[in-house]
Amino acid sequence: MLVDARDVPLVKNGITVLFGESGIGKSLAGKALFGLLDEEEYRVVVNGESYRDYCSRPEVAAARQNGFFMFQEPSSHLNPLQTI
Repeated sequence: MLVDARDVPLVKNGITVLFGESGIGKSLAGKALFGLLDEEEYRVVVNGESYRDYCSRPEVAAARQNGFFMFQEPSSHLNPLQTI
C-alpha cells in the first residue's frame, strides 16, 4: 500500500497539501486521487475497488472538474538544508 488516506479530509472549497520528502509518492498519490494515472502503466486499487471503477465515480469526476492538481516543479523544490 502506498497511501492510506481514509482519515485525510478533502474539504470542499478548501486546500489539501501533501507534503513530504522527494520520491515518496506524493505526485503518484495525487494523480491517483484525481483519476489521472494510466491504467496500463500502474496496478491501482482504491478502497478495494478497481481503478477503472474508482475513476468512474461521480465524486472523482467532480474533483477533476472543481479541483486542481499542482505538479512538482523540480527547479523550485524545497531545499531541506535551508531554513524556512
